[in-house]
Amino acid sequence: MMMASFNRRRCYVAILFLLVASVIGSSSGTSLRSQHLLKKEMEASRAAEVKTSVTTPAANLVETCKFLKCNNINIFMKEATETVEQFDPLPPVNSTINTIKPSPDNPLSEPMEEQQKERNVSRSADGTSLSPSRAEPEYQLQQEISTRRPTIKESASRETPHRKTNRTTLSTPAPVFDEEPGKSIRSEKEEDGYKFYAEDLLMPIPQSVSLLAQLMSLTIQNLDTAFRGSLRIQSPIVQYPHSFRTTLLQISQKLNNAFLVSSTNADKIKMHSLFVPSKVKEATGYLEKSTNSSRMAEFLHLPLKNLKETTDQTFNLSSQIANHFGELVQLVDEVIQSHNFSKSTKERQVRNTTTELNREKQEKKRTETEILLKEKEIENLKRQKQLDEEEFNKAMDNLNYLQNREYDESQCYWAYNWKTVRRDIWYCPPYKPDPYQIRQVDQRAQAAKRNLEKTMRSLYVKEEEAAKEREVDSELKIIIERLNHEKNQLNEDVQLLRNTSSPLRSLRISFKKLDKSWKNFVVICENLQTSATKSLDVIQEANRTSTLWNNQLSESILLNLNKTNEDLSLVKSVIDIYLEGSNIEIIREIVTEVEQMLTMRGNIRELESRLQAKCDVASREIKNLLERNQRLTESQPSKLIKPAGKDKRFEK
Repeated sequence: MMMASFNRRRCYVAILFLLVASVIGSSSGTSLRSQHLLKKEMEASRAAEVKTSVTTPAANLVETCKFLKCNNINIFMKEATETVEQFDPLPPVNSTINTIKPSPDNPLSEPMEEQQKERNVSRSADGTSLSPSRAEPEYQLQQEISTRRPTIKESASRETPHRKTNRTTLSTPAPVFDEEPGKSIRSEKEEDGYKFYAEDLLMPIPQSVSLLAQLMSLTIQNLDTAFRGSLRIQSPIVQYPHSFRTTLLQISQKLNNAFLVSSTNADKIKMHSLFVPSKVKEATGYLEKSTNSSRMAEFLHLPLKNLKETTDQTFNLSSQIANHFGELVQLVDEVIQSHNFSKSTKERQVRNTTTELNREKQEKKRTETEILLKEKEIENLKRQKQLDEEEFNKAMDNLNYLQNREYDESQCYWAYNWKTVRRDIWYCPPYKPDPYQIRQVDQRAQAAKRNLEKTMRSLYVKEEEAAKEREVDSELKIIIERLNHEKNQLNEDVQLLRNTSSPLRSLRISFKKLDKSWKNFVVICENLQTSATKSLDVIQEANRTSTLWNNQLSESILLNLNKTNEDLSLVKSVIDIYLEGSNIEIIREIVTEVEQMLTMRGNIRELESRLQAKCDVASREIKNLLERNQRLTESQPSKLIKPAGKDKRFEK
């Protein structure tokens, strides 16, 4: 619609141009022939403008005006602009105005002539003759449509959308992990191989969740100090080495992540395994039709290459699952090492704290005895001080009495003087103190003073000593209380570590079983990858050495394809059972709930009991699932999986 509206507007502008040109031509004496030529030039210019860069209507008017050699350019531009604004309400497009200079011989410009010639040559070469006004817009529309097509890669037709999810392949199979250094996986089993049970991928999950719930419940009931005070070298795997509770949260998050990765990758493996039978059937069909064809290597290369890519992706996905559970086992191993180290450290700290506490208690007992003795001495000194004060006061009173008796009026009396004044007068007889008596009394007072000062000094010293002993006793009391608290906390930590030792070891066994089962599954996928790789290697070796195709090569590839089918059937059986079990709602629920258990509100024992009940339900669901698949398992013989490179069928 917009393109048609734009063309109509351009027609209106062209009609306006013709009217203006006719007026200008009639005023300047231009003939009808020149006007006819001018009309043709206008049509040619419109055809050329389609291929050139986008210009505004105003720019086209400027070019046309220059082409017609207009004299009244200002009036022309004003009228043209008003006309364009009436028909084109869209905002102007910023573009470069390309001016066209006509030559005297040819009204078309040289660039337009060259472009027109090129288009004519291209059209004549294709055997089509289109008018200039119609050919170029159609080509431009075709070019626009072709550029909008989605690009298709070379191998897109051979792949489905599911196979585009992971293009990573391995040139060589990755090594399978050993349970312990120097000990292979198959050393615990039979000599020829080991048996694989799909239930080993499902049964440890509710067991692990139940053990994690038990451990979290034990840690929440106590303070999170079991891992504190450890001087062990920090591990890069354990994110919070000083927190037992947070470490359990890390384990639960790791378990949830590994479970999600296993479910997702198992679904991808199932999707990739759907393409293997078609590729095997295609390759087998080529081999059955003609076994000695010279182009057999070319026919087989593509299906075997696709088969190799699919098995590589299957091996990569299974290795990712095994790596996640391997990291989980490694994390639990680090936690167990920290657990054992913390347990031994806490037990040693308990012994040291007990020894220090006993020593401080003995010191406090001695201090209390000293304080009692000091208090008794202080009481005796206080009584002695009271006696000395009384003695000193008595001596001082006697001394003052003797010294001040001269002014004592106790011996004075009133008497009537008949001789002189003939009235009553106050009469005091003269006093003469005894110096010896005063000296003795003064000596006794000085002795009492010295005794009192001595007693007071002794009392002060004893009180200072008693105060210091009381301070020491208070400090010892604080130290003893702190040591008692530390001892109680250490005993709780040791008890917690002892109670969690067995569940933690059981959790490691459960994770170890999961890790071992997934590693065994990786071996199955590795065997699947190896058989596909050997089939492709036969083709590549034949192409490299230019070997003629023969029955021996066909038999070798058929042998590898048969082994691929056998391993594929086992992979599909295991994946089907695992996906059916992992998609059970209760299993997904317990794995998610154990991760959120530490952050849930409510009684932790009730949360643990509810989660334990859900784990029991999940275990029963898995058992029911295994019982339903028991017939299929019993009908098929147990598959002996042999590690890649140990197959004796290829030694001949």
